[in-house]
Amino acid sequence: MKNVFIIGDSFCTKRSDKIQDLIFWVDELKLNLLEFNIMCDGEPSRDSQTIIDNWVKIIPLIDNDDFLIICLPNFGRTRLPLSEKNYRNFKNNDELIYLNRFVGTASFSNEYDSLEVWENNLEWHEFKKLLETQEMINNTNASIRNSVEVIESLIKITKGKKYIFSWDNMDIKSNYIEDKDDINNKLNMWETYGDVYNETNGLKGFNGDFHWSDKMNYQFSKYIINLINNG
Repeated sequence: MKNVFIIGDSFCTKRSDKIQDLIFWVDELKLNLLEFNIMCDGEPSRDSQTIIDNWVKIIPLIDNDDFLIICLPNFGRTRLPLSEKNYRNFKNNDELIYLNRFVGTASFSNEYDSLEVWENNLEWHEFKKLLETQEMINNTNASIRNSVEVIESLIKITKGKKYIFSWDNMDIKSNYIEDKDDINNKLNMWETYGDVYNETNGLKGFNGDFHWSDKMNYQFSKYIINLINNG
């Protein structure tokens, strides 16, 4: 069976809500691409280095008929090393594909996770303060250009079809990566749950949320389905 591998951050994570029946683009892929085994590894606040690391880990598993989707966040994000007991498993059914040993700084919770270093009684925003220098380094042109070059090399050595995108506007562009402006131009739209909240006076959506709305999730899924089916 052909595979679709998806690695990213919260844009690759289904949001749950008790009131609204939310549309998620990965679910739409599963409903419409029955000949594919779709495996999605998304986690909120995940940094680009972890996404790139996980991409490298699955290169031996990707065949010519498979499809890889990589979702990139802002390159400035940092990560924290989890203690071994809190490693996250990414599995295909019961088969372990790889371990996630890091958590994005903004998603760390000392209520649920423990770290290999530092005091675990600190809150995520305190860690963010400690990592301001690392975030500054990650946001430098040198660091971003290096990451883009690594991504472009990985594209060339990875089998199968690939689609790399970012929900951010990239100052340093790549012909191999579609960013927010590119997607907006391709789909002729960019709508968030925050936009829906404002347009409906709070009846739907979520205040200040920059993640894709139901309509945007659906339109993006159609775009990806077309890429997978037609190249």
